[in-house]
Amino acid sequence: MTTPSVRSDHIAPAPEFRLAVTPDHPRPGDRITVQVDWDHVARSTAIDVRLCWLLATPAQQRVIVNARESEPDPFTRGSRAFTFTLPQTPCTIHGRLMRILWLVEVVLLPTRHCVRLGFVVSPDGEAVVLQGGDAECHEFAFDRVAKDVPEDW
Repeated sequence: MTTPSVRSDHIAPAPEFRLAVTPDHPRPGDRITVQVDWDHVARSTAIDVRLCWLLATPAQQRVIVNARESEPDPFTRGSRAFTFTLPQTPCTIHGRLMRILWLVEVVLLPTRHCVRLGFVVSPDGEAVVLQGGDAECHEFAFDRVAKDVPEDW
C-alpha cells in the first residue's frame, strides 16, 4: 500500500499582511492612516479593514467596531492606505480589572483570516493607568482574543 504524495508547490502560501498606523501616538479626534500591504490573497472577494476597540475584563472580552472600509476584489499582491477619524472616547486604559485597547483588524473575506495591530489612543500618547494597573501590559488581551472573526461581524 502506498501513501499518495503531496507536492509542496501545489500548496498555496498563507496570506501575508503588513500593517502600519500613523501618526505613532494618535490622540482622540485625530485622523489616522492605516497602511495595509498584502500578498498571497488568492480567492478573496474583499479585504475588510476595521478600526476597533477592545474592552477586556476578567469575565469577558468584547470588540467594538468603530469604523470599517473595504478593498473589493484585491489583486494577489497590493497596498492601500485607509483613513479613519478616531472618536473622542474611549482612550486606551490599563487597569487590574479592565482594559480598553485600540486596534486595527484586517480581515480577508470570505476566509475570515484576521490580522490585528494594537495601538494607544490618548491625549498624551500614553495609556491611562488605573490604580493597580500595569502600563507594560499592552498586549494583555491580544493573546486571548479569538483569531477568527465571529459570524455576526
